[in-house]
Amino acid sequence: MRYRQEIVKTYIGPALASITMGVVTYLVYTGFSRFIRRGSLAVLVAILAAMLSYAIAVVKFHVINEVELRAMPKGRGLVRIFKKMHLM
Repeated sequence: MRYRQEIVKTYIGPALASITMGVVTYLVYTGFSRFIRRGSLAVLVAILAAMLSYAIAVVKFHVINEVELRAMPKGRGLVRIFKKMHLM
């Protein structure tokens, strides 16, 4: 049996999604911390932005496809949301 590792789907795609998430999180945190003096609120908003940006990036970079997403808990609902947003 020969197994061939999917380099792009396993390593490059998640790395690009992580970089995207990091940039978005940094920008959201610095933007909110300038206008909101409460650091904890800026952190919470940045964490929410990080989760959303990573999920969107993983779908856009084709790290996960529709079949794999449907197999996850609540995946059917996520597929429906991503299709409404024209991400899938």
